[in-house]
Amino acid sequence: MGFRNFVRMSPVDFECLLEMFGPRISKKETNFRVPVSATNRLAVTLRFLIIFEFLPEVCTAITIALRTKSGLPEEIIREMRPDAGIPPRLYGLLKIHKDGVPLRPIVSTTNSPTYNLAKYLASLLSPLVGHCEHQLN
Repeated sequence: MGFRNFVRMSPVDFECLLEMFGPRISKKETNFRVPVSATNRLAVTLRFLIIFEFLPEVCTAITIALRTKSGLPEEIIREMRPDAGIPPRLYGLLKIHKDGVPLRPIVSTTNSPTYNLAKYLASLLSPLVGHCEHQLN
């Protein structure tokens, strides 16, 4: 994916934004973490803004497709329906028992747009775990 497709602006415009907001979004290095660069913070923020601008329309389109083409009962569609909730959150836990104290990344998808669908699919698939001839551990 090219730069323009990722942030939806020219590199010159991005640099202009970075000059304006870079000092405000820069983080200092601490004993606990190495900060994400202001460039990466701005690029990821712009990407989230692009994605979540269209999220309600995408959720509506998925719901309509489920209702018209899936043949599933309405109560199951309600359980699976995507919700224009909050974006997944990424945070980290320190592995203090290891040298260099690396970070274990955790992605919390609670209340994210695909949370209801994932919860429904997990309820369908969990009884099959351990009873299949081939599976990943």
